[in-house]
Amino acid sequence: MDELPLPETGLPVPPDLDADSWDVMGAGWKAETIRTDAWSYSQKKRQALASEIYDRLTPDAKQRIADQRWDYENNWTDFEDMVLGEAATAAQTAPESFAGLPLSRDLFDQRIDAERRAEMDEAQAILDQPGGLIAEFVGAGARAMTDQTSLMMAPFGVTGSAWKTILGEAVMGGLGEAAVLPREYQVAKELGLPEPDPLMRIGAGAVLGGGLAAGVIGIGRGINHLRSRRAGIDTARALGADDLDATVAMEEAEAALRGDRTVQEVVKPAARTPEPGTLGDVLAAPGGLPPIAPDAPEGWGQIRNGIFAGESSGDYDALFGFSNRKGGEFSRVRLTQMTVDQAIAFSDPRGRYAQWVKSKIGRVATPMGAYQIVGSTLRDAKRALGLQGDELMTKALQERLGQWIYRTQGTGAWVGYRGPRDSYTPDVGGNAPSFPTSRGYTGSDQVTAGDAFRIDVGYEVVELSSLSRATGDLQPRDRSRVASDAWIADTAGRLDPAQLMPSPTADRGAPIVGPDGVIESGNGRTAAIARAYERHPDRALAYRQQIEAAGFQIPAGLQQPVLIARRQTELSPADRSRFAIEAQDSGVAAMTPTEVARASSRAMTPEVLARFDPLQALTADANGEFVRSALAGLPRSARNAMFDAGGMLNKEGQRRLREALFARAWPDPEILARFTETDAGELKSLLEALDRAAPAWAALRADIEAGRIRPEMDIGPYVLDAMRLIGAARDLASREGLPIARALEELLDEIDLLDGAVAPLTAALVRKFWKNGRAASADEVSSFLTRFADDARKAGGTATLFDAPGPREILQAIDGRAFGDLPEEMGAPRRSGPVQPTQAPARGFDDAAAPEAVAADVAALEELGGADVRPPSNEAPDQVADAIAAARSELGDMEIEMPDGTTRSAAELLDDLDADAQADAVLQACAIGGAA
Repeated sequence: MDELPLPETGLPVPPDLDADSWDVMGAGWKAETIRTDAWSYSQKKRQALASEIYDRLTPDAKQRIADQRWDYENNWTDFEDMVLGEAATAAQTAPESFAGLPLSRDLFDQRIDAERRAEMDEAQAILDQPGGLIAEFVGAGARAMTDQTSLMMAPFGVTGSAWKTILGEAVMGGLGEAAVLPREYQVAKELGLPEPDPLMRIGAGAVLGGGLAAGVIGIGRGINHLRSRRAGIDTARALGADDLDATVAMEEAEAALRGDRTVQEVVKPAARTPEPGTLGDVLAAPGGLPPIAPDAPEGWGQIRNGIFAGESSGDYDALFGFSNRKGGEFSRVRLTQMTVDQAIAFSDPRGRYAQWVKSKIGRVATPMGAYQIVGSTLRDAKRALGLQGDELMTKALQERLGQWIYRTQGTGAWVGYRGPRDSYTPDVGGNAPSFPTSRGYTGSDQVTAGDAFRIDVGYEVVELSSLSRATGDLQPRDRSRVASDAWIADTAGRLDPAQLMPSPTADRGAPIVGPDGVIESGNGRTAAIARAYERHPDRALAYRQQIEAAGFQIPAGLQQPVLIARRQTELSPADRSRFAIEAQDSGVAAMTPTEVARASSRAMTPEVLARFDPLQALTADANGEFVRSALAGLPRSARNAMFDAGGMLNKEGQRRLREALFARAWPDPEILARFTETDAGELKSLLEALDRAAPAWAALRADIEAGRIRPEMDIGPYVLDAMRLIGAARDLASREGLPIARALEELLDEIDLLDGAVAPLTAALVRKFWKNGRAASADEVSSFLTRFADDARKAGGTATLFDAPGPREILQAIDGRAFGDLPEEMGAPRRSGPVQPTQAPARGFDDAAAPEAVAADVAALEELGGADVRPPSNEAPDQVADAIAAARSELGDMEIEMPDGTTRSAAELLDDLDADAQADAVLQACAIGGAA
C-alpha cells in the first residue's frame, strides 16, 4: 500500500531520511573526504572511471596502451588521454560497447565532478537533519585526523606538562588544517562549493587537536588512578577476603569520611518491566527487536538473529533488494502500516511488485518483511493462525508469522539462513543498495573462496603422507558416502594434472593446506591423487611431470609428491571453518529449479523412459536402471548430491527426478515455473494432479516420439489450456466480484480474435476439472489423467488395425457423462503457439505463385459452385493433388471469363494451381532441409 503524498504547503519538502548517529558520522566522514580531497579521493575516482573504459577496449587497443610502458603513478593523466582516444575511435564502429561512458576529456571531467557533487549533496542532506551536530563533528574529525597531512605531522608534538602538551597539539592541529586549505579551495572551485573560512577551519583543527590530547591525557590519568586504587585495595584486603567485599568496604569507609552516601544507597530501584507486547516492551528490547515470547520455539533468539543476518537485516518493512528504502522502487511502501489482507493483495503474482521482482530475477517472487514471507505463505498463515485479515503487519504479528513458518517448514524456508547467531544488530536505515563494484581483485599467490575470503598462499611440493585429511568443522563434505568414493575413483582414473596446478579459486587447483598440514580445501582432489599413485601409475607419472613443467622442483627423496597451496593468511578457528565451507563455492551461477528440470528432462529420451515403470516408486528396484540412465547425463558433482551415504537416491534426488518427469510430461514454461519455484496460486491442486500423473504422461509422450503411439493421443495441450482457463476464471472472479462458475462460462463463450473459440475438448476438460462450484480434487484429476495415458498407450499403437479407438473414444469410455457429447472435430487448443504472419519468399513470387494470382484462380473456380478448391499452401500435398484431380474431372474444358475480360479454360487454371502446389512443396522441403 503506497503512502499518501505529502500535502501541498508551499514550503520545501524535507528529504525523506531516517538517519541515525552512525549515518550522520558516516556523512561527516564522506563530506570531509570530498571537501579536502583526502588521500587523493578525486584521483581514485578518475582511475576507477578510466579503468572501466579501459576494460571495454579491444585486446589490440589495450596492447597499444600497454606498449607505452606507463608510469601510472606519475603519468595517469596521459593514460586517461590514451584510453579516451582509443575509446572514441572504437565507439565509431561499436557505440553500444561504450554506452553511458564519457569519450572526451571535457565529458570525463564533468562526469567526475558531477559524481563528487552528487555524493557531497547526499552527505549534506543527512547532515542537515536536526540533532546530529555531535555525530557530524565526530565523523568529520575522524576523517581529518586520518588525512595524509595529519598523519605526516603525527610524529611531531610537544611533551611536558599536561597543559603544555594540550597547547602544543592544538597548534599542530591548526597547522594541519592550514596545510589542507589549498586543497579545499581547489575542490570548492571544481564543485561550485562555498569557499572555506580559513579562521574557522584553523580554529576547528586546533580545538580538535587539543581536545584529542586532553582526552588521551585524561584516559591515561584515569587508568593510573584505577591502578593505584586497585593496589590500595589489595594492600588493605585481609588475607582470604573476597575482592568484591573488600571494594565495597573501602567505598563505605571513604563515603563515611566525606559524609556522603555510598553508591549502593543512591542507586534507584530498577524500573518496572513493561507489559509483554506493549510499546515499552518493544522499545526496551535489544536493538529495537521485539522480545522473545515465553511460547517461542527453543533457541528462537539465536535462530532469529541468523534469519535476519541472511535475509532482511531485521527490517520489518523489507522488500526485495531493500527496494522499500530511499531511492528504491517501493520507497513509499511500509509493510508495517498494511493490514494482512492489504499485504496479500500487494503480493499478488500479477501485481506490480511481483512483476518488478520478476524483471530482476526472471521469476515471480514476493518476499516481504523481516521474515521475507511471500504471498502464498501469508495466505496459508492467515488460515492457520485464524487471522481476520484486518490485523496490521506489526513487528509483533510478524514475529508470530516467523515462528509459524519455522514450526511448519524449519530454517530451510530461508535460503539465506547460515545458522544461529548469538547476537545481531538490525540494519534498517540507509538507502536502497546501488551495488557498487568495490570488491578487489585476486592477485598472484592468492586464492579466493566465495565472496568472503581472499587469502595469501605459497606453493610447495610435499610428500603425500605428510598431509592430514580434514575432519569435524573443517570437512563439510561426507567423504564416507558411496557417491564420494565413486567420484574419487572416477577422477583418479582420468586424472588431469593441469587441473591440479595453481588456481585463483579454492574449489579447484592445488589443494589448500593449513600451517598444521591439515587439508582445508581439496580433500577429494588429494584422495584422487593418492588413488592415482596407488592404481594408475601412468596418471601419477603425468602428474609429477606437470608439477615440474609448471616450474616447481620436486625435492629429492619424495615418493609421492603433491603440489599444495600452503595458507599464509592467519585465520581464527571460526574463520577457518567458514573458509572450508566457502571453498565449496565454484563461483558459477546456479541454475534455477526450472532450468534444472528442463535440462534434466532432456536426458529422458524414449529409450531411457522405456526402462521406467510408472506404477512403481522412483526408489523401487524396478526403476533402478531408469534412475541410473536418467542421471547419467548430469555432471558428476550434481549426481553426488542426489544420493545418500548408502548410495540410494535421497530426497533431493527424488525431487529433481520428479521435476524432470514433470518437465518431460508437461513441457510448458509457465506451468513448469509455477510447479518448481513460484507460488502455484489458483492452480495448486491441479498442479499436484499434474505431478502425480507426470510419470504416466512422460511415458506416453516418449512412446509418441518413438513412433509407437499415434500423435493424436497427446491431448496435453488441451489439458494445459483448460487449466489456464480455470486460473484466468478465478482471477476474473476475484477482480470483478463474480461467481467463479459465471466467470468460467464467460471465458468459455469468449471468441478470441486470433485463436478463435475455445476448443470443444478444452471446454469439456474445464467442466471435468471444475464442477459443483469448486475444483475437482487432485486425486480425481490425477486418476483421470493417469488412466487416459495408460489407455492411450494400450489402444493408440501405430500398428493397430483399422477402426482403432482415438482419444475421443478413450475419453468417452473413461467418463461418458463428461465427454459423451464431444464432437469428432475436437478443435485446437488456443495456446498451441503464436500465429505466424504470411511472408513473401526472399526472392519474391513468380507470376503464377503470387498470392493475388492464386486467389484469382481459386475465385474463378469457386464461382462455378461445383468444386471445393483451396490455396495449396494450407493443405498436405496429396490432399491438394486429389482436390485438383477431382476438379479437373468435373470441370473438364469449360471456358471461364476472367475479371480482365479474357477467357481461360478450367484446365488451364487447374494446371496453374497444380504448378503452384508443386513449387510450394519444393519450398517447404528446402526449408526443412529435405529434398523434393
